[in-house]
Amino acid sequence: MELVIEGVKVSVSDDFASLSPREQEATVIEIADSLQITPANAETDSRLEGAMSFLNEGIARTLGAPVDIVAAGLNRVGIETGDSPVGGSDSIRAAMGAADIAAANRAPQTMGERALLGAGEAAGALLPGAGALRAVGATGQLGREVATDVSRPFLATPGRAVAAEMAAGAGARVGEAAADRMSDGNGLARAAGGLLGGLAAATGPGAALRAGTAAIRRTPVVGTGIRAAQAAVVPFTEAGARVRATDRIRSLVSDPEATREALRQRTETNLTPAQQLDDPNLLALERTAAETDPRLRDRLAERSREAGQQAIEGLRAPANGESVSAAQRMVDVRREQFRTRLQGMVQLAENRARARVERLDPARRESENAVIVREEIDRAYDRARGQESKLWDRVPRVAQVPTDRARAAYDRFVAETGRPQQSDIPHAARAFLSGEEGGFAEMETVQDVYGLYSSLRQSAREAMAGPVPRENVARIANGIADAILEDLGAVGPETTIGRTINEARSFSREVNETFGQGTVGMVTARQRTGGPNVAPETTLARSVGLGGVRGAVAVDDIRGAAGSNADASLEDYLRGRLMEGVRPFTPERADGFVSRNRETLQRFPDLQADISNAQDATRTALDRASRVADITRALDNSRESVTAAFINARAGDEIAQAVFQDRNPTRAAAILANAARRDETGRALDGLKGGFLDYLTRQSNGGYSGDGSPLLNGDTLNGLLQDTRTRAALGRVFTAPELGRMDRLARELQGLQHAREGRSLDAVMNDAPNSVISLLSNTAAARMGAQAGQGTSGASLLTANFATRRMRRILDSLTNDRAELLVRNAIEDRELFAALLRPVNSPEAARHVERRLTEWLLGTGAVVASETGDPRQASVGAQERAETSPTPRASNALALP
Repeated sequence: MELVIEGVKVSVSDDFASLSPREQEATVIEIADSLQITPANAETDSRLEGAMSFLNEGIARTLGAPVDIVAAGLNRVGIETGDSPVGGSDSIRAAMGAADIAAANRAPQTMGERALLGAGEAAGALLPGAGALRAVGATGQLGREVATDVSRPFLATPGRAVAAEMAAGAGARVGEAAADRMSDGNGLARAAGGLLGGLAAATGPGAALRAGTAAIRRTPVVGTGIRAAQAAVVPFTEAGARVRATDRIRSLVSDPEATREALRQRTETNLTPAQQLDDPNLLALERTAAETDPRLRDRLAERSREAGQQAIEGLRAPANGESVSAAQRMVDVRREQFRTRLQGMVQLAENRARARVERLDPARRESENAVIVREEIDRAYDRARGQESKLWDRVPRVAQVPTDRARAAYDRFVAETGRPQQSDIPHAARAFLSGEEGGFAEMETVQDVYGLYSSLRQSAREAMAGPVPRENVARIANGIADAILEDLGAVGPETTIGRTINEARSFSREVNETFGQGTVGMVTARQRTGGPNVAPETTLARSVGLGGVRGAVAVDDIRGAAGSNADASLEDYLRGRLMEGVRPFTPERADGFVSRNRETLQRFPDLQADISNAQDATRTALDRASRVADITRALDNSRESVTAAFINARAGDEIAQAVFQDRNPTRAAAILANAARRDETGRALDGLKGGFLDYLTRQSNGGYSGDGSPLLNGDTLNGLLQDTRTRAALGRVFTAPELGRMDRLARELQGLQHAREGRSLDAVMNDAPNSVISLLSNTAAARMGAQAGQGTSGASLLTANFATRRMRRILDSLTNDRAELLVRNAIEDRELFAALLRPVNSPEAARHVERRLTEWLLGTGAVVASETGDPRQASVGAQERAETSPTPRASNALALP
């Protein structure tokens, strides 16, 4: 079956008749909305000439618009009204023709024709407008006030008011034609061009302006002032859309001014304003807009993907493309260098200790030193004996000295000694002092007297030196010898002879004490067979080698005999004994030797110092070797060494194991950073930063997006950056500006994350800005539709509903779409978003909009009604668009099942 919709025949399936009235209505509306074809029977009247025919054409269109609207609705539901219903635009053109008034009845070709057409449409709307005002006045107090104010300029200054209306209509036609050409036939742009053109053309003064302003001021919403008037009464304008869009944006934030200031902050990625602000309400608005606009959704998804990639690249920027392996290599090299340096220190200490110990090594064997000492003693003894001989040679041996004191002493000891002990009297004394033949006379030579003296002293020594000391023998012998000294003048009043004897005797005594007693006497003594009592090779072993006090006394005795000539051999002997007893040398063994030979070593301060130095150097070497061994073990122990943990860590866990599993992450990070900074190329530090950044991104892993792009959890990343332990460790590696940028990137990643996870709003725009105009237009449309359908029970309701829906779609496209478009654009435009956060509070701008709007409203509305109501003129409009569009649109072929 076929339907005629807006003068166009359309084929539909036979099932259309079986549909319910509501379903048929919806189908007809859908078909009507989709029609953009030029009717095959469109006529162009080329015979009409003269510009005024377009003025008449506009009047005919506007006057016939109500009937055309109703007829179109009836035709859509199957009620045929004929090609030229009475009261429609065609019948008015016919009446004009009968009165010889030309009406163009074709699409205008020039801008002048379009302007005249619009002026005629505005003029034709004046009479129906008066009827609409009466209908509005019947709606109540507010309606009466609005109707009175709107009609006042037509009563006070009708010429000015009519001129303003016609100018608005002309401007609307010219504006929509210009916008149509520039936008390649875009319907929204064409409507916007008509509205702006009408507003711009209505510049003349009009009483309607003052009436509209007065009506608005009488509304109950007094507190909102001019701004409320823009939003509620003038939603067709850009200013009205701006007000509504501003209200919508500002209503979603708690502090619009602070939010606008925050939007000016520097960003690291290409975030949307809502993502940058990370406000839940604004993110919900963005999500809602994306859900209702697939193209916006795709753009936002791509923008979020790019922003996420920019954030990841921004986080990685401090690493300059280096990986953590660069830092590992550098740290490993530094560790080996440190190990080598430590080992060098140990080697140096050991070499020093070895040198000190080697100074203790003897130059000769023990026997060699003993023979040298023995030879020095013998040489010293020989020298002493020679000097002694010289002294005794000075004694006058042939000089006569008395013997009376010696003989008297002998007699006394004989008398005092009992017969059993008479044998204790030395034989020599008895032989020379008893008065017997051959003994001493009263005067004898010094040589003989001193010879007896020496014999008695020897007897005394022998008596005391035997296995059983014979003290009485020694007493008697020494007593007689002392008396002989008196005779020699060596005791008592000293004589010249006595002096020389004393000098020789004193030296002899010293020689005897030095070489005949103590250690020297022991080692130099002769056996009865004539051989040495002590072998020369054992001289030191039998004396100094005894250690303790005896060793010290032996050293003193030997020094007393040989002088300093034996010191070198004595010291060398002690070195040999030391090294023999402590090899290998250790400080503890040396302590034992020093303890056993402390008094002896005190005689050799150089040796004592050498032993102490060797001990200290050896202790230092051992201690250093031990400490270096511990350090070296720690260098390879991941539990004790940060560098070992860093080098031996699993791939990807280098920073986690080396730094953040350490008890002191800040110290661990400082150790690694100090090692990395020694790389003059800077690659090691970059690699270390890369490792830390890998750690942060792994810890903040948020999965992957639909296209496989990695996602970071901004909340987790920001939490890590603000954590005290983590922040302190990062501060050892990154500079303050780098950390600041990381903070910004984390906050921006939070915005991206919250944008993915957030909720949605009910709608992008949820207010009702066109309440007054919607009430007036919908009421008028419903009344005209109902009147057109009188006589048929269902037709009146159907046509009224159709007319109301049509008017609502027109108003929605001129109000909600414009404000919502601003909001949608602001979602992607930071500057526009910031502008919408600023309140519209300029009174002068608001008054300017008021003055223009009221005069413009009726003129422009007439153009819209003319196009909407006349099916033929709609076709003419479509033909006009097709003829003036650079790229003609293809016809839509519609076939319903």
